[in-house]
Amino acid sequence: LPAAADVILVGSPHADPAQAKALDALLDAHPDALVVCLGWPAGPGDLPRARRIVFTYGDARPNARALADLLTGA
Repeated sequence: LPAAADVILVGSPHADPAQAKALDALLDAHPDALVVCLGWPAGPGDLPRARRIVFTYGDARPNARALADLLTGA
């Protein structure tokens, strides 16, 4: 991931209309952003506008550590 990449963290936008609306607005401004879904997703089809998605299947410390390792190449 480039050092200046845009990363958008969300919970479960498919289950929260306000979060989905905010995500849409952010993707309007940053269409190439990496979207990290920290909640429990129903599937990739739930974020049709996101070009790059990572699902962590939870926001516990081990999930966050794995995400950090993935993003930094550690």
